[in-house]
Amino acid sequence: MLSRFHSISYIIFFNFIICFSIFAVELPSENNWLNLNKATKVYTDTNKQFSNLNVLLSGQVDFVSKQQATFIFSDINHWIKVSLTNTQTVNKTSYLTLGHQTIKFLKAYLHNDQNTQIIAELNSASSYSSRPISDPILILPITLKAGETKVLYLHYQMIGHVSLNLKLFSKISMMEYQKKSEVKNNLLLGFLVAILMMVGLHGILNKNLTYLYYAGLMISFIFLICDLSAYNLKYFWPDGGIVAEKSVAIIFSFIPIFHLLFIRQFLNLKTYHKKLNIVYKTFILINICLLILTPWVTLLTISLFLGTLVIPVLCYTVYWSFNQPLIAIKTFSISLFFHVVLINFLTLFAVATGNYILPIELPDLLKVAYTLEAIFFAISLAIQNKALNEQSIFLLKKQTEENKAMSNLEYEFNLSAQSNRIMKQQAIEKKIMLANLSHELRTPLTVMQIEIETLQNDFSDDISATHKSLSNKVEDLTTLISDLSQISQSDIVSLEFSFEKVKLADFFKAIDKELKIFVISNKLIWNSNIEINDREHSILDAAKIRQLLLNLVNNSVKYTDQPGKVELNVLIENTMLYISISDTSPGVPHDQMKRIFDCFYRLEDSRSRNTGGSGLGLSICENIVYAHKGEISAQESDLGGLTILIKLPFTCNETDLLRI
Repeated sequence: MLSRFHSISYIIFFNFIICFSIFAVELPSENNWLNLNKATKVYTDTNKQFSNLNVLLSGQVDFVSKQQATFIFSDINHWIKVSLTNTQTVNKTSYLTLGHQTIKFLKAYLHNDQNTQIIAELNSASSYSSRPISDPILILPITLKAGETKVLYLHYQMIGHVSLNLKLFSKISMMEYQKKSEVKNNLLLGFLVAILMMVGLHGILNKNLTYLYYAGLMISFIFLICDLSAYNLKYFWPDGGIVAEKSVAIIFSFIPIFHLLFIRQFLNLKTYHKKLNIVYKTFILINICLLILTPWVTLLTISLFLGTLVIPVLCYTVYWSFNQPLIAIKTFSISLFFHVVLINFLTLFAVATGNYILPIELPDLLKVAYTLEAIFFAISLAIQNKALNEQSIFLLKKQTEENKAMSNLEYEFNLSAQSNRIMKQQAIEKKIMLANLSHELRTPLTVMQIEIETLQNDFSDDISATHKSLSNKVEDLTTLISDLSQISQSDIVSLEFSFEKVKLADFFKAIDKELKIFVISNKLIWNSNIEINDREHSILDAAKIRQLLLNLVNNSVKYTDQPGKVELNVLIENTMLYISISDTSPGVPHDQMKRIFDCFYRLEDSRSRNTGGSGLGLSICENIVYAHKGEISAQESDLGGLTILIKLPFTCNETDLLRI
């Protein structure tokens, strides 16, 4: 009887071991990893009855498969169990990942009939150094002896209470997974930081609220991805504490605020959809209030509830914005569509189903969703900015054309006014010239008329003197008419010039002798200084230059007091021929020096009549100089009188001189 009882007990125990071994998961071999979702059993501790494993094992607990579990948004605890076995002949360590790098509460046990081992005990305030393995990925080492089987129990509470996604890695496969995860996270963060820098800089330079709100949203995205990757815990607050505990809730509060602000500003709802603008403002204010309360009160459940309520608003915004004519708004509606599908619907679906169906872990889903949204938002901003630039360029061109038209009108008006002034000035000058001409003609004619009447009435005591006076007046009139003829010809570019190659030394030597005789005969002192060598030649009209110098010296002789001095200076410097005629006092007032080249202009009319001349000599001189492409000017003389300075190009060719 007793032996039969032992036999039955042995059979029952043996079958139990076999069944237990059948459902146990074998540790992965080298280079492999296992997904434990199908082997995972879940229990939801709604009333928080089981605070530790001993209490759990002593109670009546029904674990169900992950497919059958219900995950709800409430402050509850979860238990997970999975049987693990090491069928090899040596001790083996595998590495368990949970699918989440931060967790609100976790206590991990390895249990069999002989003992219970606590392999991890963490919460949201734990430091980075308290992790079983120092890595941003939350890794639990699982060590089993040869042939040993144990049950892994995980007692946890997640933010949002989503399910864990358990994976078991060998050492080599774990290292590969770490590298891939690090590269993936760094690429995402680097991409988002690059977008943030460009958009933020553009917003600061242009003081555009749309770009600033987008920059705030990007910063929130970056901190969220850092938190999902546990980079915040590793680099920003490695000691954990209250900052680490509240950081996720604060980040999740900032994201909807900047997201709604950005949508409202980008679509300009204040102008184009006032009712929708009021709805967005309401949600923004509620989220701001939650953000203010977050450091003191846990309101994550309310935040998730608000995220659910805003889904219909976002769906309507997608519909409304997609029907707008602008391409930037249509692209923006696509980004909103991705937000609704990936972040709202799929996230809620993953939470409700324990993320058993989706092939991607929930943190990775959020990373991809926020990155895609950032990309589409950036594209929308770029398209909008391009459209604004094109509009600005169009308006600028239009404004430029209008300014140009106004400038042309103003130019034409000013030109017309200037032409009128010139015409008035020319009319005045013409009247003055005619008056001067009339005066110059009337004076000798009056004298001649008087002298003729004297002869006719036999009133003249000296008939020969009267004849001589008449002859002088006729000569004066002839000279005046000749000068007028030259002036008129030079003004209409018909004064004849005969340019030829002239040896300057010989020319000025001959003219020097002629001028010297003329000056000395008028009881004045002559002085000349000609610095020209025998090799210098120039193309000019020798007769006209001779006339020029004779006119200038004749003026000096007429208007220089005796005993006086007249001086000629000639030199070549920097391809220019300089000629100056200087005399002693009296001089010419400085303010009248430019006018002495005007027709009929005299400083003292009575003196001019006494000295003779038509008043046209300097005007003729000016025209001769201009015909030689030269310059003529008057200035005070070092001798006390007047200096006439002439500059002529002595290397020019005949064609240039004829092109007057």
